[in-house]
Order: sequence, then C-alpha cells, then structure tokens
Amino acid sequence: MVRLGGGLTVYVPEVDNVLRRWGLNPVTVGDSREVLEDAFTTGVMSGMGVYEHSLIIRLSGYGSIVVVGCSHPGIDNIVRRSRELLGDVYLVIGGFHGPSRQQLDVVAKYSRYVCPAHCSGDEARRYVSVAYRDKYCDVKTGTVINLPMG
Repeated sequence: MVRLGGGLTVYVPEVDNVLRRWGLNPVTVGDSREVLEDAFTTGVMSGMGVYEHSLIIRLSGYGSIVVVGCSHPGIDNIVRRSRELLGDVYLVIGGFHGPSRQQLDVVAKYSRYVCPAHCSGDEARRYVSVAYRDKYCDVKTGTVINLPMG
C-alpha cells in the first residue's frame, strides 16, 4: 500500500475512496469556496463526461491565477467562471485539452497571461504564441514563474 502525505487534505469534485486508502483526506466540494486563504475552487464543472474543478488563487493587486488540470469543461468556460467569481484574471496555466482558436481567444480576452501546458497541444501553443505574443508564456514540467510577470 502506498502512503502519501499522511492526512493531507485534497479537494475533489466527487467521492474518491482511493485517496483515503493512500493516506490522504479527500473533501468533496461541489460549489465554489475558499479552500485556503486566497485560494478558491471554481466549483464542480463538467464536460466530456468528466467532473472537475480548477484552482483560483488571488494575487493581491493583480487579479487571479487560474490553475487548471485538463479543462474538460472547456478552458473558456473555466476562465469565465473564474472571472465571475473573483474578477480580473491575471494568468491561466495548465492543460487546455486541445482547445479551439475561439476558446483561446476567450482566454486571451479575459487574461493578462496565457500559459498552455501538456494536453493543450502544439497547435494551441503555436496559436497563442503568434496571435497573443505579449500574453503567451511557454511552460513545461519544472518551469518556474516569478509573479507578478512582466
């Protein structure tokens, strides 16, 4: 049996007993709420038959940072929800799940910086880096971003 981070709290969109067996403390969260000071969940969103939520971190004086996993509900929908909850979006980072150009246009419209990673795909990275050169940041595993940027 694998034992990770004894008692570490993990916020999940649906019941997950596997995490408990791993020594974690899963907390099911349906609606948006503050999970740590200045850290919020978008609340459960669904898309492509998957339920997930994203993390929104308030960056005082700049807006918020939206950290996504694989964006099954649509990266544009996640950014819109984040904006509704906390206002200005400073940076969006994570997997955008092969988004359309239209979805990327929405993300760029509402965010100062756009950092597509892993499942975003090469086409999404290329599009943002050309169409929104001043907003694009190239990220991969191990990238360190010093905030605020620019």
